[in-house]
Order: sequence, then C-alpha cells, then structure tokens
Amino acid sequence: MFEQFNTKLIEASKQFADASFKAHGLAMEGFEKVVGIQIAALEERVNANAVFFGKATEARGLEAAKSLLPESIALTREATEATIARSQEVIGVVTKTNEAITALFKGQIEAANEAFVKPAAKKAAK
Repeated sequence: MFEQFNTKLIEASKQFADASFKAHGLAMEGFEKVVGIQIAALEERVNANAVFFGKATEARGLEAAKSLLPESIALTREATEATIARSQEVIGVVTKTNEAITALFKGQIEAANEAFVKPAAKKAAK
C-alpha cells in the first residue's frame, strides 16, 4: 500500500516539477516580450527626441525658438500616447502569460485530484 502511494506521489511530484519548468519558460517568454516592447519604445523615443533636439540646436533666434513650441507639444503628446499604448501592450502580454500559467497549473491540480482524492474517496466509501 505504501509503495503504491509513494509511486503515485513520486509521479505527481515529477508532473509538478515539469509544470513548474514549463511555467518558468512561459514566464521568461513573457518577460522577453515585455523587454522587447520596452526597448522598442525606448529606441522610438530616443530617435524622436534626437530629431527634435537637432532642430532645437539649429534655432538661432527668438522666432525660430517660438516655432519649436508646437513641435515640442507634439513630441510630448506623441510620447504620452506611445507610453499609454505600450503600457496596454505590456498588460496584454502579462495577462496572456498569467492565463497560460494558470491553465497549466489548473491541469496539474486536476490530475493530482484524479490520482489522490478520488481513489481515497472511493476507499472511504467502501
């Protein structure tokens, strides 16, 4: 009896270890996507700022500096919109990753329930 219980316990432990390894892989995959999104956003903002500051350094008078005001407002608006869009994209990636990990462990819990709880309930009923 103990050998049968130990065998099932070892099998369940292996399954949980495999599931944990898969969950770690899913988490790292999600992390890589999020980092990629953030790096793309950083590159985009650096390029936009470099173009703006290039124009700003060429301004030689008060009128040229005044003409930069609408561009600086547009740059700020674009940065804000990009930040919001990237944040929503990151939230989407994190949500999908969490759902995948949850589904993975839900299956493991159901398998453990099948292996341990139901046979024990059947024996108790006898």
